[in-house]
Amino acid sequence: MSRIGKLPVTIPAGVTVKVEAGNKVSVKGPKGELHRAIHPDLTITIDGSTLTVTRPSDESTHKSLHGLSRTLIANMVEGCAKGYVKTLEISGVGFKGAEAVRAAARAGLLASDPVQGAGGDQADGPAAHAGRHRGRGQGDRRTGGGGDPRPPSPRAVQGQGDQVRG
Repeated sequence: MSRIGKLPVTIPAGVTVKVEAGNKVSVKGPKGELHRAIHPDLTITIDGSTLTVTRPSDESTHKSLHGLSRTLIANMVEGCAKGYVKTLEISGVGFKGAEAVRAAARAGLLASDPVQGAGGDQADGPAAHAGRHRGRGQGDRRTGGGGDPRPPSPRAVQGQGDQVRG
């Protein structure tokens, strides 16, 4: 079995998980509701407060779908239960640091909705001078995107604990 796929998903209190016909998984919790169709070859069983995903054979497609499906369901449960938090570190001092925070706010990194401050600047006030900022969301845990293979500048916005190589 897949190392990740064989792990059970713990369903916390306040979250309900339903598996409907055609392996359609619905997760409802205090932070919202998510739906996803899982591959029909896999078997999803709910036993009390644990959910397990099993595969029918050791074919390569079933192996890859096994871990993927379990992770997708676990992320849905986590997102509906407590949401996701991504803490950003702003590197830079003085004016450059404040500019980095403002640029990150304009790029949409600091909030899911634009935050208007005095003078129309999006990052004005305590967040403009802080070294860390937490972004919250229910949906996808991934941040960034696109894909510039070069490492970011040491004076940039990065996730807390991320290592800059290069």
